[in-house]
Amino acid sequence: MNDDASIERRLRRLARDSGFDIKQSTCSIGDHNIGGYQLFERATNRVIAGARYDLDLKAVAVELQKLHVLGR
Repeated sequence: MNDDASIERRLRRLARDSGFDIKQSTCSIGDHNIGGYQLFERATNRVIAGARYDLDLKAVAVELQKLHVLGR
């Protein structure tokens, strides 16, 4: 059984092992913060996707697929 917490852990591990990281919003929701996730490159701290914390876990998985991190 896969719940959201285990999916999140797996995505975080895959991202970290490939030089990326996933941040979850901890601030109050507003115009520049939708309350979801953000994917960024660890070496440069560059946001890859979700600049407004507008990703859900499925969108994070899609972005990791685009980066050839997931599904290789």
